[in-house]
Amino acid sequence: MKRRNFKIIFGILCILLILSIIILFYILRLNGIKDFDVPIKLKVCPDEWYDNQMLGPPSESPTQYFVLNGNRRELSEFDVDWVKENCNLPIQVVV
Repeated sequence: MKRRNFKIIFGILCILLILSIIILFYILRLNGIKDFDVPIKLKVCPDEWYDNQMLGPPSESPTQYFVLNGNRRELSEFDVDWVKENCNLPIQVVV
């Protein structure tokens, strides 16, 4: 009899714990806390930093970009403050 009561109480406690965790995540989402949704910014020195100032039709794309391993990469992918502090990288203006 005691063993059966223990199993019932243990089961109820497990269910309450799971429900508490679900409610906690739901509350965090409602309050806008989305740390688990934040993309990780790159903390690596790119090869080049360009600012494209060439004349042309208006464009929605950003004028500044990095080159990393021969590929164009957008500034939004990087921790730009980290790059400024740790990389000796002049901005090359393209005219």
